[in-house]
Amino acid sequence: MARMYGFENSEQILGAKVKDLLDPADPVNVGYLRSFIRSNYRVVNAETHVIDKNGKSKYFLNNMIGVIEGEKLVRVWGTQRDITVEKQAELIKDMVYRIAQLQDTKETLDDLYSEVHRLIKEVMPAKNFYIALYDKEKNLLSFPYFVDEVDKPDPPRKLGRGLTEYVLRTGKSLLCTPAVDEELINRGEIELVGAPSKIWLGVPLIVGDQVIGILAVQDYFEVNRFSTEQQRMLEFVSIQIAKAIDRKRNSTEFNRSEQRYKEFVEANPIGHFIASADGIVIDCNPALMHLLDFTTIDEVISAHINIMGSTKGVKDSFMKRLQKSKDVKDFEVKLKSVSGKTIPVIANYNATLDDNGVLVRIKGTIMPKRSKK
Repeated sequence: MARMYGFENSEQILGAKVKDLLDPADPVNVGYLRSFIRSNYRVVNAETHVIDKNGKSKYFLNNMIGVIEGEKLVRVWGTQRDITVEKQAELIKDMVYRIAQLQDTKETLDDLYSEVHRLIKEVMPAKNFYIALYDKEKNLLSFPYFVDEVDKPDPPRKLGRGLTEYVLRTGKSLLCTPAVDEELINRGEIELVGAPSKIWLGVPLIVGDQVIGILAVQDYFEVNRFSTEQQRMLEFVSIQIAKAIDRKRNSTEFNRSEQRYKEFVEANPIGHFIASADGIVIDCNPALMHLLDFTTIDEVISAHINIMGSTKGVKDSFMKRLQKSKDVKDFEVKLKSVSGKTIPVIANYNATLDDNGVLVRIKGTIMPKRSKK
């Protein structure tokens, strides 16, 4: 058992208290201790997580019975089995799967960041956690998610010489103990930024061959809070986290772009439309609705207006022309208003074709034809 905790012999572990062997801040151990107390000091096949004397992360399976004397817990009997290899493989597999679901289940980037933090806290201490993202075009480092018991997030800033920038530059994870910190400072690699911590662990967020940011955890009081095993686990899951963040950012920007375009179209005095392959209007903006004297867009759609007019010969020749060139500009056509009035218009059409070259949708603009004076 002594070797399981990184000691050389049993004499070194004799007299050790539970709090000396288990990190009470670790979420795995919190659950274990609560279960031990609530079940009248008996547990069967309960898991604990420790950082051994040499800084290695280990998981044990415990069967324990507490000995009570005078209504006090005086000693514990039991067995422990090292399940580190199986447990780490299980944790990584579960984390990767759950992170992969975040893009579809979380509506905003803030929700995504918060859930990533919550998932990481399930498997390791992460009271102080942040995500930093780098905008290469603006050369700015921002901190969209920052939870810390001591420090406050910096506003977006140019790259400096902090630990965050070091990981960005190298593209490699860093477990920074006081000794590592001193070495990097002496080499001129880093400078102190923010409140000093006892231990800092950061991993890069990489998409393709680009480092888009980092995620980091730190502790201000316990130098052995994190281990190389936890470093490797974060390295592994960071790949999926980076993908989720990148996809959600792109999706968010696409939605913003679509919204801006929609607002532009709705406010545009030129009529915009989307039509099916046979030319029937399936959506339009208010300008086209007003041009045809309708009161709502739903009325326009329900009227099954053909955007190419009603003359069959004209429609047939126009369809062949559109399918061949995909774009038809300044086409003169006559449309019918809600009252049946003929309205001469100038139309521009753009065709959407499928992989086989078949017309599937038409988009375009409509303007009233001005009479010559």
